[in-house]
Amino acid sequence: KSAIGFSPYDDDARAMDAKIPAGSVVELSRSSIRSGQQNKLFHALCKIVYENTEKFASPLSVKDSCKMAVGHVRITHIKYKGEWFERKVPRSITEFDHEGFDDFVSRSIDYFATELGVDKQILLNEVQI
Repeated sequence: KSAIGFSPYDDDARAMDAKIPAGSVVELSRSSIRSGQQNKLFHALCKIVYENTEKFASPLSVKDSCKMAVGHVRITHIKYKGEWFERKVPRSITEFDHEGFDDFVSRSIDYFATELGVDKQILLNEVQI
């Protein structure tokens, strides 16, 4: 951002800016995406936990268990025999921005290390991404 407006930051932005005539009204949105490396790390760790324990039916069940354990949940309500109950269910990891996802992965590493009964550095040394 400059004193007189927004300025293109990189080659892609400059190319887009060149296509927009001066005086045009534009809408800008800012997004913060998750780190691709962190995303690969999380999924690789889920696979390692699945392959080294017998308690999970699939890597997906590892992911859901992790989300529940670290508090990445939403509340839903279920009616059973005429009575309403609150139920926690795992939320999607696509809801995270970069910083939130980094924090989630950090807490997940602790959870995975606990599930496997190993030091987290030993676990991270096993990841191949």
